Amino acid sequence: MHVPKCYQIFQEEACDLNKTIDVLVKDIGATFSTKILLPNDLGVDIIAFGHPCEVPGVRGAYVIEARKIVLCDYQWCRKTLIHELMHAASSFSNISQLLELNNKKYEIIEGLTELLTGYVLFTKYKDCYENWLESRYPICSMSYRRYVKLFGTITQVLIPIRDLIRIYVYNPNANWFEEYYNFLNCYNLDLLLIKRCNTKNFYELIEKSALNIIRRNLGREGEKNFKELLYEAPLSEVLNYSTMLK
Repeated sequence: MHVPKCYQIFQEEACDLNKTIDVLVKDIGATFSTKILLPNDLGVDIIAFGHPCEVPGVRGAYVIEARKIVLCDYQWCRKTLIHELMHAASSFSNISQLLELNNKKYEIIEGLTELLTGYVLFTKYKDCYENWLESRYPICSMSYRRYVKLFGTITQVLIPIRDLIRIYVYNPNANWFEEYYNFLNCYNLDLLLIKRCNTKNFYELIEKSALNIIRRNLGREGEKNFKELLYEAPLSEVLNYSTMLK
């Protein structure tokens, strides 16, 4: 398996997995300027065979019911672990009323998770970010690419990334539903489609809604910018986190 040098270095560091997780949680918190809370009984298993590792392309998973991160032996890297830690620290894994979203809207949740994972890589691990952005190596390639590009485009044009972080990261001292309805009142864009549980074309609904809102609020120039980013621009432009709305 062809892997980048940063992967080999990370695997040496990750021999002390608890220490590695502590470092990554601090990096996530520093990037997001918020406290990251993991389940007190969070477990981590590295397995060679069995679900989810028999699924082609899967490098890890977070099992909500067991509060456990599963990593596929020799298939995971720093990006994988950050992504699964994000799941463990998300509102969607820690608020019982939101668990249905994980089941029915998993591509949306995964896309948001991967977008925010990229933000951590961009801020703290530039080599990993470049490898992730270009998908140079299968082991650290980008997951849910079209959702990541859609959400990246939205954060370039309409919604500051801090507001995505606010609805994503679990905060036991906040009422998530109040936060989300404030988000809706501010942007009028239902990213999570919470009232459309039976609809399957989630991507198209979000794309169409975002385009209509941008056309209405930002005019033709805003619409042109949105379309150019989403349909024509390279990922390096769309996922340049330094130019996203903060």
